[in-house]
Amino acid sequence: MLLFRLGVPAVHALSSETTPSTLTAQLDRPGGHVLRDLPLTRNRPLRENHLYAAVDRLKQTEGYLVITVERSPFLPGVPPLAWEPPDAADVVRAHLRHREDAGRLLGLAPVREFLTRGPHRPVEAAEFAEVLAGYDGSAAAQARLADFGQTAVVKQCRDRLSDTGTDLRDKAFLIALAVFDQAPYVLAAELADKLFVHFQRLQEPEQPPEIPVFGPSAEERLERAGAEGEVRDESTEWGPVPQFTAYFPREDTPHVLLSEVWTGHPSARPALVTWLRELARDGARWSAPGPPPRRPCSPARTCPRPWPC
Repeated sequence: MLLFRLGVPAVHALSSETTPSTLTAQLDRPGGHVLRDLPLTRNRPLRENHLYAAVDRLKQTEGYLVITVERSPFLPGVPPLAWEPPDAADVVRAHLRHREDAGRLLGLAPVREFLTRGPHRPVEAAEFAEVLAGYDGSAAAQARLADFGQTAVVKQCRDRLSDTGTDLRDKAFLIALAVFDQAPYVLAAELADKLFVHFQRLQEPEQPPEIPVFGPSAEERLERAGAEGEVRDESTEWGPVPQFTAYFPREDTPHVLLSEVWTGHPSARPALVTWLRELARDGARWSAPGPPPRRPCSPARTCPRPWPC
């Protein structure tokens, strides 16, 4: 978006194998360059000298460069600019800007419902705008708009579970969030690590399971899972206790996610069943300190077949 607004005639995607030390050599053409999700480590940080060298090359070629990275401590001397996604409504309007009937389309009931049930990722808003652009007033078109939100949730859950770039611990956290939606974050995180151990034993039975002592912040983990968090007061026998609560913005996400885990990834079932049996035996230990706004999602209620606990 930044490059297109600058009027850059061509945009080149740099190889995912690019490293900070090889970055400058890739900038050999005029136009725009995009390097997505540059992996950074302690031994491979992005430093000021890498950017200075890139700037010198870009001046020679009259080019531009956009680099995206996840939150990382390996950016010494480099002040990153936090990216805020555009509102879904702005994305939809942008896709309809050349339509004379844009106002009428935006006023349709399914459109209003979609926009109010956010937040939506920009790619989801763009896909919805494409469906909206094909609206012809028929019952079938109306149904496509009405069903889009549910379809998007299913696709999002499938993508997150199937993504080979997401590590096993993040997927365990995602599943634990679905089971303990609207519960304290620390509860979901602790029990997610227990599930992660079972996944490790299932996937690599020869290796002893390992849990990293430190890792990403709570905000980063929730962002990866498509969830949110906020401090809420939980009722206890000692009075209200503030808790950082984790939840999915859409109420149907836990149901869809757990159904997809069970039906779409049967190899995960042994670890899941063992984990759930442990939770059932130690129910008092993992119960939240007070009743959450929505009770923890039971796999037995969400899956199309009985969950064998």
